[in-house]
Amino acid sequence: MNMTQTQLSGKLFVKQIIQEQMRQWLREADDSEELDCPATFDYEAAIREVEFIKPRLERIVGRELQIDRDVQDASFFTDLGWIQLSDKSPTWNTIFAVRFSTFGKLTTIWSVCPDDQKVSQNVMVRVTKELLASGYRHVDKPLLCERYDGRHPLSANANWFNRFFDYI
Repeated sequence: MNMTQTQLSGKLFVKQIIQEQMRQWLREADDSEELDCPATFDYEAAIREVEFIKPRLERIVGRELQIDRDVQDASFFTDLGWIQLSDKSPTWNTIFAVRFSTFGKLTTIWSVCPDDQKVSQNVMVRVTKELLASGYRHVDKPLLCERYDGRHPLSANANWFNRFFDYI
């Protein structure tokens, strides 16, 4: 095996370890009874934590971010994002957003906008590092698209995104 193959093999191994850690976080956060939030979830305290991290994420993204305080009937409690009116009014583009689950301090990053408007991969990595350093557990979107096989009796078609980051 040459050096390039060894480096690729090492990167794949590290990626597998990270994905296994994320799967473990999903399983630890799962609850067999509660669907929208665990009984111990404190909305006011959770929003204060998002308000605290907001300026740091704004510095990384280079834009003001809005906190969505109107989330209801969901397994997440807020999005912190950069929202922009699209060319096709009255549609909005979410250029960048961090979604905060009500379970296990889980977060994920998402966007709905044309590719040329998305934030760079470098920014995404820096945001992820800041979330992890602040005690959040970031989970990558591809993992959330895997079939849900946790403890709650959700529909057979559910995935991990539905479980922790979606409207009910």
